[in-house]
Amino acid sequence: QLWLTLKAIEQQNWTITMPEAARDLIESVYSDEAQNNYPEALQDASLDAEGAQQAERGQARMNSLLLEKGYCRGSASNTAWNADTKTPTRLSDETITVVLMSIDDGALTPWAGAVEHRWSLSQINLREKDWHSVHKRIPAEYGDVIAQLKEHEPALRWVEVLPLVGELENCYSAEGGWNLN
Repeated sequence: QLWLTLKAIEQQNWTITMPEAARDLIESVYSDEAQNNYPEALQDASLDAEGAQQAERGQARMNSLLLEKGYCRGSASNTAWNADTKTPTRLSDETITVVLMSIDDGALTPWAGAVEHRWSLSQINLREKDWHSVHKRIPAEYGDVIAQLKEHEPALRWVEVLPLVGELENCYSAEGGWNLN
């Protein structure tokens, strides 16, 4: 449709008089004749995009819940779900919740500082592949410190902890967000 719109505007010498030209513009883009009158390379790309969209729609239908049953295992529209099935709610990359930590007087502290809700305010969601890449860069000497911190602080038990130290020091900023180099 974008290519057809550009072509229609070009044919009108880059000038559109509205509302007089509206019908012609719409028909030159959305008519059956127009839909069969664009380059083959765009037809292939369009078919690929439609196929991907249909696949995503099917995946979403499979993972949907039957709301009339409420939010429970029995509300799964896909009867093939079982206790070991991970059912994503988004069709994007998997993410991991990470709490950013800084060093203050040699101790790990929440990146947000000593404020109310400091753990939540220090959290970001990283793509799983970014987490695996950055996790390898955490200096080994922080392993036990992180394990103890997660054991003693309930807010950290189900998230990952990322100390912004050494080569990781500049991978996050308040102005620029996440920037893994």
